[in-house]
Amino acid sequence: REAFINTLNGGLENYELKIKKKNGERFYVIFSPYAVKNSLGEIVSFAATTKDITERKLSEAALQESELQYRLLFQNLNGSFALHEIILDSNGKPSDYRFLAVNTSFEKAVGLNATEIIGKTGLELFPKTENYWIEMFGKVALTGEPILYENYSKELDRHYELYTYSPKKGQVAQIGRDITDRKKAEKELKDSQELLKYGLEGSGDGIWDWNILENKIFFSKSWHQIFGFEDQKITTTEAWFLQVYQDDVPKIMEAVQSHFENRIPFHQEHRFFCKDGSLKWVLIRGMVVSRNAADQPSRMIGTTTDISRIKYAEKQFIQASKLASLGEMSAGI
Repeated sequence: REAFINTLNGGLENYELKIKKKNGERFYVIFSPYAVKNSLGEIVSFAATTKDITERKLSEAALQESELQYRLLFQNLNGSFALHEIILDSNGKPSDYRFLAVNTSFEKAVGLNATEIIGKTGLELFPKTENYWIEMFGKVALTGEPILYENYSKELDRHYELYTYSPKKGQVAQIGRDITDRKKAEKELKDSQELLKYGLEGSGDGIWDWNILENKIFFSKSWHQIFGFEDQKITTTEAWFLQVYQDDVPKIMEAVQSHFENRIPFHQEHRFFCKDGSLKWVLIRGMVVSRNAADQPSRMIGTTTDISRIKYAEKQFIQASKLASLGEMSAGI
């Protein structure tokens, strides 16, 4: 009715209608009414043309759904996202970048709202931005080659892991993850290991660090000195086991396995061949310090202490005790 009244008043408009068929199926049309006039210019009837636009409407709906899904993904991405436009200087070199889009995670990371960010340049928002960020973004935007890297922002005092790619020539997108806590933990671990290293090196104990997954093992300088291997480095568990007194191997393996599976403290006394062929008694102690996602041990560190003198003293004491017992028995007879 509205369409015909508008047409009666001289209007020419198209109307999109959703129509239901008898079978319940719905389709879309463009309905275009017009007035039919006689030679005197009087309206004598109305007519209309229709065009089926169902396919177009379905495509538009699918596009809207796709855009909605993209927006949800964009905002809920597990990490911060930002899209930049690279700004070049008069020599064609990257000198700054302009924010085109950011997600919620990025807003939280920098403490600003999207309205305060979009349209501004990196140096406008963060004047102390290091030049390497601009160089990196520019390289990706101009070459189109994506880069995965870690970097530190002095402006924000945070460490980030970034995947940077170019969706369009002159633009660069970054997906970032704040790894500051991980970096701090790594530094603390490194510092504690350095303290442990220097403390134990001073005590004369040998230190070992076993990469279980790669089956590589590091032995400290003091460890090599205990056995006279200063000019010959041992770097694998196979080479280490070749020097172990073979009768002691099974109990070492059993203790290691118990530590791996049941987290039972690991410490074992065993005999070890020195480079000159002599045997030494040692006490090895250690613990797993990291495991992988499957909870499998990935790294174990520990110490080796030369207890040969203690073992010798024990043997001497036992022999002396036996002699004393024999003496008492003789006296009794």
